[in-house]
Amino acid sequence: AVRANAEGKSPVPALLLALATGLLATLGLALQIAADVAAPTSHAYAAVTTFLLGYLALHALLAALMALYGILRWRAGYISPKRSLDLRNPRIWTAYTVLVTLVGLGLVHGLPVLLGSGS
Repeated sequence: AVRANAEGKSPVPALLLALATGLLATLGLALQIAADVAAPTSHAYAAVTTFLLGYLALHALLAALMALYGILRWRAGYISPKRSLDLRNPRIWTAYTVLVTLVGLGLVHGLPVLLGSGS
């Protein structure tokens, strides 16, 4: 979106992709909490896993909302090649969210395997 905007093109297709991806990630993480995690009060591991997946889902939802905000700002005429802060901030947030999500999912799914308690 930032590159397209800098070239004078519409950032909306990239923002729509970010919006859809963020919403799908939020839904997927929420479903994983509901389907795969034991009750948070059953054990500390379940509580930490629930918290971590919830943290990741919240960040994915915020990334999607930032993309939606970018679309609305572009439609209102507040974004141009010279005024791109509304696109650069979500880019940083989304990059952070992707990195943290990969690490978090690696912990949730990889740690039990490494410790010999997962399948």
